[in-house]
Amino acid sequence: MKLLLINASFFPETPNIGLAYLMASAKKRHTVNLLDIGFQYKNYKEYITSGLEEFKPDVVGISVLTPGYALALNIAKLVKKAYPKAQLLFGGVHCTLNPEMTIKHPLVDAVCIGEGEEAIVEYLDRLEQDKKQEVAGIWYKDSKGGIIKNKLRPFKSELDEIPFPDWDYWEIEKYAGMGDYYPNSLIHISSRGCPYNCAFCTNPAIAKAVPGPYYRLRSPKNVVEEIEFNWNRYNKWFKNIFFNDEIFGLNKDNFEGFCGLFIASGLNRKLTWTCQTRADVITRDWAKRAREAGCVMVFLGLESGDEYLRRNILKKNISDQDVVRAVTNLEDHDIPYKFTMIIGFPYENKKAAEKSFAMAKNFNSIRTDFLYYQPFPHTELSQLVGGKDSFPYRGITKKEDHVSKLIYVWVKMRTKSAEFKRQDLAWIMTKTRLFKIFKFLKQGITLKGLRFLFDVLKFILSINNCRKRPLTHPAVFGELYQATVSKYIWENHKIYFD
Repeated sequence: MKLLLINASFFPETPNIGLAYLMASAKKRHTVNLLDIGFQYKNYKEYITSGLEEFKPDVVGISVLTPGYALALNIAKLVKKAYPKAQLLFGGVHCTLNPEMTIKHPLVDAVCIGEGEEAIVEYLDRLEQDKKQEVAGIWYKDSKGGIIKNKLRPFKSELDEIPFPDWDYWEIEKYAGMGDYYPNSLIHISSRGCPYNCAFCTNPAIAKAVPGPYYRLRSPKNVVEEIEFNWNRYNKWFKNIFFNDEIFGLNKDNFEGFCGLFIASGLNRKLTWTCQTRADVITRDWAKRAREAGCVMVFLGLESGDEYLRRNILKKNISDQDVVRAVTNLEDHDIPYKFTMIIGFPYENKKAAEKSFAMAKNFNSIRTDFLYYQPFPHTELSQLVGGKDSFPYRGITKKEDHVSKLIYVWVKMRTKSAEFKRQDLAWIMTKTRLFKIFKFLKQGITLKGLRFLFDVLKFILSINNCRKRPLTHPAVFGELYQATVSKYIWENHKIYFD
């Protein structure tokens, strides 16, 4: 069978590692290909149409997140029109949490619920053999349009058995300058899932939607083997690892095992690494060991500068003292850190939002991103602002062109608060953006002086096609940041490991 996967996202900060895992599994018995529309802002329709005509797939799989559901439906409509023979399979977090709604849509032939590495292979096998699609984790429509609901497939407990993600189908070098993860980063994960129950997050809902333990670890040996494999394959540009675990280094033994093996392999003299984790994970010993092993950045999702809101409403059990301790430990070991804050939560007031802004100013994070709260379906907190229908699901209307789909979900205010006026919330967000811009300018001039100004001009003019996004793209600042300040900071810290 021929499987064509479509990465339906216009925000290519990192490639879709879920699709890379699927391709690695499916290609062992089937022919696979990829259409990644991330860099096809202006011509994505033609790009998809020509890709369908050239590859002639039996199955088209589309990866769906809730904010991208409308775009996924538009792509599905395009696929059905251009190549109606193909079966349309939807998968991803949105489908796992909303399988009933997804499979009932007339454009969708099948839905993958949960992780798909094994399910996709069995599904393709069944189609090839013209057998009933009795595949755990797959719901599908029969020849009469009836919906067949197979049993759910438990989360796979032995992650080391899953083939490494395959990046050969991606224009992987294009991602080298995107996101906030330092230039020339390649995404890896050492665990799947999360053991916490934050009220604003979809992880608890995913854990309930699929049977079996949700939080699982890979062995340090398996992780280091994957890094070494990718280094040997992509070392012309691969310089930094970004660990996209929900909470990297949570298990102390696993973390120590990784650091020890990474150092022993000599990879710490070739690659640096960054990660995201919780503030209460970062002890003095953790920071010391991370630094020894090549860590040059830690991302901390604080969500709010107000401890009461953070602990009691968001149910993220992180105290202000935990934040201070984490920051102190990172600074003592010369590890830069970045904050992420969210404003517009239910029960948040103006004073609480101002505390988030104050925390960003009072600590020496190299950057703090402020995002608007998004009430994702099936999260505990979303029930306070409209339940499952609080996030827009409908497809894009005919009047809207592709530019309208480039609205970055996190910069759009979607909730109303009884605690303070929308204009107050908008003003706080405006202040945070001005603060970020001024800090960016100060950092760049301090680090590189006139070279920084030249690099900014070079980016704006896209000299030598150095800019991958149009200037009107809502995430273009992140690309500019990585091309300048982020790059400078990485260069300064990389020297410790050369």
